[in-house]
Amino acid sequence: MTWQPTTAVVFLGQRACTGPAADIACGALNFFTSRHNARSWARQYPHYTGKAVDHAHAEALGRSVFGSLLTPADAEKD
Repeated sequence: MTWQPTTAVVFLGQRACTGPAADIACGALNFFTSRHNARSWARQYPHYTGKAVDHAHAEALGRSVFGSLLTPADAEKD
């Protein structure tokens, strides 16, 4: 994967509530051009808790969570 700009980060967070993952986490999964911008966003949305992570952490987490969804069905049979 390539990241533009190289300073980009992903804010991973959640709301303090119960319910489906889409309601708890989707609003708090955001991409920012820098950690500074991610912190500014987090201050504006205090009902979301979380942190900004770098490329390697975000990519590893993405593969862990969504990897099986990105694998062609035929490859899973091997």
